Amino acid sequence: MSSILAALTANAATLGIHWIYNAQFLKDLSKKESLLWRKQDAAFYASTSPSYFAYPHADIGDVSSQGMILYWLYEAMKKNPSFNRHDYRQLLLEKFQPGGSYVGYAETYIHQLVFNATLEKFKSTLTPFAADDDHLVGFLPYFVTRILNLPIEQAWDLTQLFSSRTDYLDLMKTFDVVLNQLTTKPVKDVLLDAVQFAPKRFQVTLRKAIEMDDTDAFIKTYAGTACSIQQSVPILFHLLPRITSFDDMLEKNALISGAISERGMLLAVFTNVLYPVSPSLVNRLNPKFFE
Repeated sequence: MSSILAALTANAATLGIHWIYNAQFLKDLSKKESLLWRKQDAAFYASTSPSYFAYPHADIGDVSSQGMILYWLYEAMKKNPSFNRHDYRQLLLEKFQPGGSYVGYAETYIHQLVFNATLEKFKSTLTPFAADDDHLVGFLPYFVTRILNLPIEQAWDLTQLFSSRTDYLDLMKTFDVVLNQLTTKPVKDVLLDAVQFAPKRFQVTLRKAIEMDDTDAFIKTYAGTACSIQQSVPILFHLLPRITSFDDMLEKNALISGAISERGMLLAVFTNVLYPVSPSLVNRLNPKFFE
């Protein structure tokens, strides 16, 4: 479970600044105080723009909705290795439908899932939402199947609950190449080997991510700080060769701004191979993750 705990730790450590899109504001603040392990605060979010205050009830050690999905999915698949897309749908509906156990922010893809289930329940003739999401949530099944030694095809089946974009499957195969070789040769060489397996439209950007040392210039020209895989995956390829510890990854990711917590989960899975997360950091998670 170490990779799951690493991902949850990265998510929780930066939830207090998640969806603040003003990188200069965060850089200035970091010179005076830590950006990590903060509670989301309405006044703090109102002091900078653009920003989106979504987790008013989250305590330090809690995670975003994607973090919770990762945790639930891991626990479910550990018990049932044959877990499939129908099971995944039922799991999330039990959590997110009105009356479900989850209380907090839910992203658009969850609202669409609940809406589609409601149409089905009442046999409505309205058109359901298509599975066409491009958020990092699509990689959560990959992280879980990877740690449980389950097939990548199973991850792809689960991902299609939210998206039919084959970019996800190609990137999962790309990630496999990276994770299989990270400890065998220099990180830049591993990433360059992996680029050829990525979707064609990603390849130029991923090579620039590896080559360019100026993070601000790279993000401005080739990536971005929002939630989509088109913006987040290139940041993985850019930061991974340039970090020196798990803590360093947390800090560098925080300074980028934007979808910090959920991008942090992606970064943590890879960083943890090179620089395992310390028990002292993991222990700052909400105790419910250890029950």
